[in-house]
Amino acid sequence: MQYFYTSVIYFLIPFVLIRLLLISFKYPSYRTKWYERFGFVDWKNSNKPLIWIHAVSVGEVNAAKPIVSSLLKKYSHYQIIITTVTPTGANTVLQHHGDNVKNFYLPYDVPFCVRKFIQKINPSILITMETEIWPNLYQACHYADVPIFIVNARLSQKSMKGYQLVSSLTKNTLKFVDKIAAQTQVDADRFISLGAQHEKVSVVGNLKFDIDIPQSIKEEAEPLRHYFSVNRPVWMAASTHPGEEEIILNAHKRILSEYPDAILILAPRHPERSEKISLLGKRMNFSLVRRTEEKSFDSNHNVFLLD
Repeated sequence: MQYFYTSVIYFLIPFVLIRLLLISFKYPSYRTKWYERFGFVDWKNSNKPLIWIHAVSVGEVNAAKPIVSSLLKKYSHYQIIITTVTPTGANTVLQHHGDNVKNFYLPYDVPFCVRKFIQKINPSILITMETEIWPNLYQACHYADVPIFIVNARLSQKSMKGYQLVSSLTKNTLKFVDKIAAQTQVDADRFISLGAQHEKVSVVGNLKFDIDIPQSIKEEAEPLRHYFSVNRPVWMAASTHPGEEEIILNAHKRILSEYPDAILILAPRHPERSEKISLLGKRMNFSLVRRTEEKSFDSNHNVFLLD
């Protein structure tokens, strides 16, 4: 089954590259460091051991923040690399951790790509965030004696059904994982049903609740509140996905019928979709302001797009 999976990945790579190229015309950041996706990274090994954390995009990078902060304090003699898939995830790594950690794009799940990357960085451990099951990557780590932890692990019903379609491959991949720290018992049971060994799965809760919100953030929020007007009711829809914004905007219409001065703050999971969301809001006759426009939000506006 893994041979078939790998053959499919090889077949899809040209189409993935074409897609990246097309996206990069609108979002040039997707064109940068493309070679890292094939395992070629500018990295010089030092004598320090290395912790590798993989976080797909912004949400996972944010969830990993408490782990990274703790590791930087307790294991200062280690180097830390965080791999991401999206440019927004890479930018978030830089914003949170600066030069304290190094960021690369995760190589495609092709044997020669992942082997080359692992050989180059020589990690002591791989910590993957949330829902990440990569057959060739995990197999390569296993052969290189790199333990694998899935942290803040979650698995939706939809994702589980998808993995069940390739149940033998999923089960074979999960046997390489040394520990799964699930968010809830439901998530733990789903991983076990896919083939994870019961003794390797534990429930630890959601790491996002461990994020320390500094007082400075609360202080910075006060001017934002005044930006929208202190007296207007405000609600927020965050980490939205395609299809959800239309539902949310329709709900906002209903809210406006009862509270005409209400404000919706809309924060998409992937900011690169903001242009489409902005056009959708305008088609639905909302008076929308984008954060990047840096214009005033007055009494006529009712949607603020956090792009």
